[in-house]
Amino acid sequence: MLLLDNILRETSDAVDKGTFSHSGTNLSQNKSAIEKQGLISVRQSFQQLTSEVLPDIQAFLVTCSSRHINQKGFSSSRILKSVYQSTLMPHYNPKVCEFLACKLMEALSDSDKYIALLDMFVSKFYSLIVRVPSRPYSQCSTVDPLLMKCKFIVKCSEVGKALFKVVVLRSGFDHLQAGEESKEKYNVRSSTQITAILLHKRRVVESFGEICNHSGINVLLCTENVPSFAAEILQRKGISVIAFALEEEVDTLELLSGKVSLNSVNDEITNTNIIPLKGIVELIIGGQRYLQLQMTKLPWKHLVLCAPTVGLCDQLAMMCQKALKAVRFCYPSSTIMRSKEKVRNVDYTIQVENKEDELSFIPGGGTLELLMSSKLETFSQNCSNPNLTAMCNIFRKSLIDVVKVLFRNTSMMGDSNRDFLETLTVIEEQLKTAGESWGIDRRGRACNMAEKGVYEPVCGKLHVINCVLDLVDQLLRIDKIVSVGKTIQDSSSDSEEEEESSL
Repeated sequence: MLLLDNILRETSDAVDKGTFSHSGTNLSQNKSAIEKQGLISVRQSFQQLTSEVLPDIQAFLVTCSSRHINQKGFSSSRILKSVYQSTLMPHYNPKVCEFLACKLMEALSDSDKYIALLDMFVSKFYSLIVRVPSRPYSQCSTVDPLLMKCKFIVKCSEVGKALFKVVVLRSGFDHLQAGEESKEKYNVRSSTQITAILLHKRRVVESFGEICNHSGINVLLCTENVPSFAAEILQRKGISVIAFALEEEVDTLELLSGKVSLNSVNDEITNTNIIPLKGIVELIIGGQRYLQLQMTKLPWKHLVLCAPTVGLCDQLAMMCQKALKAVRFCYPSSTIMRSKEKVRNVDYTIQVENKEDELSFIPGGGTLELLMSSKLETFSQNCSNPNLTAMCNIFRKSLIDVVKVLFRNTSMMGDSNRDFLETLTVIEEQLKTAGESWGIDRRGRACNMAEKGVYEPVCGKLHVINCVLDLVDQLLRIDKIVSVGKTIQDSSSDSEEEEESSL
């Protein structure tokens, strides 16, 4: 919003001053003519900026910045930890940020499916935290995963052993999916036909139970309800039944175990369907019933939180999810690709490549905005188009204003323009000589952000900037905004004609 406001305000001021015109110099004294020519020239120059100038600058940021940092010999784990810390830094002190970053790294770095597990943590982070506001602080505890909101329909004597073999059924015994209504209709002429239908359903369940016994399966986890006759048959065969499991919890279970669920009772059961568990425990947390499926070699736990710390823990959860999203933006690497079609409005997009071994990151503290402004200054000095030069200067000044706000919010020396200009001069000199890694630290001082270990994802920053530019482009295409409200009725015909013309 700050960048959008800066661009629109600077553009409006430039149009009022007559900076933009068809010939490069507006000599007209008519204000409406100046605005009309200026808006047309602004649209053209802004399209040139987004189609000719910015793609090269963004490609430079994606490639050169990451390569410059990689030459320092930093490991990917150190970079990711730094991204965690940088995201948490505005909200907590450095020691707390380092502690939280280490915990997040421990929760994810040991997994072979890092990207998939990271996606699961980002999308379902809040479901991994159970909050219990009715308990005192002394009863806060952690429990092993996996917590599921489901219940036992049948619990055999085998439940309680140290090892379980579980299969997941993603439908009912009548082959219905979650939420699907039964549309079966039977034309029955005699009672023997009813008996035959019921016997057939029992034989299906008995056959499924025999297959489970042959495979050593002693627990069935079903997303739908289990009929009473099916539960009785499975109980006689020593199979415990868990029903009403949520689809999203089953998805998490599949991701963590690497196993596949059954779509119906007629599917063949193989090793890819059997989930080994070391224990199943029934828990009641905050008045709700949970089943704790204890899996082996999982690096994280559920945290049970309670009053009076629920509000602070909600804030912590939000910040940790924000840090996880920032790291997710580092995967996969992105490159700026130019469309091969040479049309008037050339389409530039960020093409995502599936390369998990490359990271896309850049030092924080306004480094990206300062690098972009430096490249825009270089381009504007060599540009012969006065309108495009003016638009580059507007965008450059808007980026500098964003860095100025960052300096004002973090500086311990003051917020005067003189202090900021001195700091900006130091950073610009270092960017030209020492490399692309200088910015403003949390104290408002100019420093090498790479040495400080402050990084942020390039794709996330460019995504925000491109969204702002797209919105500016849409706003510039609007010729006139008409607001229609409730009009005041007047007896005179002249006033009525004026109201109609205003509408």
